[in-house]
Amino acid sequence: MNKLERIDPLVIILSAAMFLVFAYLLTWSDQHPALAQKSMFLLMFGVLGILGRFFWAFAFGEYLKISPNLPVSRAMLTAVSAMLIVMAAGTIWGQIRPGMSLEFLAGTTITVQRAFFALAAISEELFFTWGVLLGGIALLSNRSLYFFETIKLPGELISLIGTCLLFALWHTAVYGTGAPLQLMFVYRFLFAGSYLLSGWIWGERYLGIAMLAHVSINLIAVGAI
Repeated sequence: MNKLERIDPLVIILSAAMFLVFAYLLTWSDQHPALAQKSMFLLMFGVLGILGRFFWAFAFGEYLKISPNLPVSRAMLTAVSAMLIVMAAGTIWGQIRPGMSLEFLAGTTITVQRAFFALAAISEELFFTWGVLLGGIALLSNRSLYFFETIKLPGELISLIGTCLLFALWHTAVYGTGAPLQLMFVYRFLFAGSYLLSGWIWGERYLGIAMLAHVSINLIAVGAI
């Protein structure tokens, strides 16, 4: 698999917005301590994801291409690809419905609530894609797992499945088990799939599609779109 990844203004701007907003929400510890605590946790998720990305780059030859440009053609493909993921998620499960809320957001403005859910998506993409998925790929890229001595699972697939399971389990605290657990597994599969497919199709892995799709799904879930 191609080990090159493109990091462009979309990824940089969304990541920077996540850090700035969650850092600002940390100052709300007196008025909204639970919100500040959750913001700290998601901020740490983002930091760990970025640190992991650079560690895999230096330790396992996962190359980075930081570009200041976002060509119109690439931007259009990114937007269309993200829209297709959102449509696929909604069509398969029919469960992207407005109304998602969390108790610790009570008493805050609609803008803060929407910003929290949108930027939580960025934090999760950084952690689960760069920290977990890419780490598994780097560590298992030359290994395979055999079931019943005949079924061969390559390292990339093992890492993908493992990441989907961890993502689903992470969300049980919010959504519970059962159908929502399966839903989160499929969502992560779609997000991670866009990251991996971009490497196969474009020759450069790209996180922007997953970020944009994840943000859109979260905004739909809170009724912002």
